[in-house]
Amino acid sequence: MLVPTQRKGLLRLACAYRTVSSAKVQAIVGIPPIDLLVEERTAIHDSDPEQALELRRRLARIRTLEEWKRRWEENADTSQWTRTIISDLEAWVIFPHRRAEYFLTQFLSGHGSFNSYLCRIGRKKSDVCEQCQESDMPEHVMVHCPQFADNKLRVETRIGIRITPTNLMGQMIRSKDNWDKFITGYERS
Repeated sequence: MLVPTQRKGLLRLACAYRTVSSAKVQAIVGIPPIDLLVEERTAIHDSDPEQALELRRRLARIRTLEEWKRRWEENADTSQWTRTIISDLEAWVIFPHRRAEYFLTQFLSGHGSFNSYLCRIGRKKSDVCEQCQESDMPEHVMVHCPQFADNKLRVETRIGIRITPTNLMGQMIRSKDNWDKFITGYERS
């Protein structure tokens, strides 16, 4: 009962389509699975009352993040693309300026205005990019598509480094400024 309720709320928070899995949307918004949050609260309540409350909270959160990270890395239901981008779940979660954005959620989940997704759900007949005839996927938009080459160049110029799927997250969470530069540079027009 709690898992579907959490998922529904997180989908709204992330501006995500209902086809995005629980694991993906939890990672995108940085909120652990509800069962781990319940265990965390229980651990805080059941731990040694002689310990300072803040210490009990920190220790319980560390355990929550460790278990969540283990699940994230082992979850076969989570697309390789999302795990490639959110390669360090803990660093992603603790970044203080991370926020849900409509286009970012589409990009991270692969569920959105990409022909590969639209074809998979039966909304398009082909997954081919209308601009360059390659498969229209998030990586294609970020790295290869000539239609978004200006966006990529703008972001790379602002951040000062070449963007790849494997270094993207690290660059985004380096600072609030980098985060904002990425978000505004890649908004799909």
